[in-house]
Amino acid sequence: MKFSSIFTPLFSLILLFLIACNGNQRQIVPYEVDAEQVFKAIEPNDESSPENLTFGKDKIPGFIFDHDFTSENSEIFLYFQNLTILDVNSDINQNIFEFIHRQLSEGGFISDSLSLEPNAFELLQTSGSTYAEASAQLLDVFNKGFEAQYDSISVYNSPFNIYFQIYPVYLDNNYVTYRQYSYSYTGGAHGITASFLKTFDLQTGKEVTIDDIIKPEGLPELHEEVAAHMAYSYPIYENIETVNEYIDSLNVWLGNFSGDEASGNDAKITISNFPLPNPGVLENGLAFIYQMYSMAPGSDGCPLVVIPYHDIKGCLNPKFAK
Repeated sequence: MKFSSIFTPLFSLILLFLIACNGNQRQIVPYEVDAEQVFKAIEPNDESSPENLTFGKDKIPGFIFDHDFTSENSEIFLYFQNLTILDVNSDINQNIFEFIHRQLSEGGFISDSLSLEPNAFELLQTSGSTYAEASAQLLDVFNKGFEAQYDSISVYNSPFNIYFQIYPVYLDNNYVTYRQYSYSYTGGAHGITASFLKTFDLQTGKEVTIDDIIKPEGLPELHEEVAAHMAYSYPIYENIETVNEYIDSLNVWLGNFSGDEASGNDAKITISNFPLPNPGVLENGLAFIYQMYSMAPGSDGCPLVVIPYHDIKGCLNPKFAK
């Protein structure tokens, strides 16, 4: 009887410990959101001519550029498809052209000496140019820079090209979310894809950050939700059943990919520090996109997950939740 009286509470404590530990092992379950729908462009309200396009319920004027520069042998080219500029705020359009400039410069398609003024778009509009004219003038600057770089590029004697898509995927009375995508090839086994979702405040023109959307005390829950979605959508290895197993496998893959031993990697990913890029605001949830090779093999491209608002309702800042 004495042994039994001691064993029973001890057994109960062990059982509670095991249950608690297992409770931290969040199971991976399917999610209903189709991430590919995020990339569906907002269709313009009017299709009579490019000059009369409007977008969203407020009928915001917009203009779509399909534009290219191609060398004589067609192996060196710069191509824009569905580059959509909205007549909302010059800061938003400035951000778009800064993205283009950065991609061209980093890829070697224009000289590092070609700079873009911090308020170039606003200056062009102040001088009397419409948003469409200002956009065309900046594209012309990039074209001339690309043309000036042609001789330096051609010495590589290989295809050298870059392809852009920049268009809104969400628009309401307060925010616009753009997809900014580029694919560049400058030699080697394959090209490089870069894909971003950026949300802007229509009134201020400023980019909306995760701190604008999520309460500080809500970040731990958001880290876990994003990790769980990534575990389901982009598992590194087969037979992964819990988020913790996914995190462990991700660290092993990243360690092997970078050449570091996983056990000696000081930058190990955990659920609590799972990387959170600035989210894109969508109608039904927040979208997080990761760059090529940063969180998955190159065959997965740029991984994208969408977290429904109802899953993180308690994490949202009251102002944003409205």
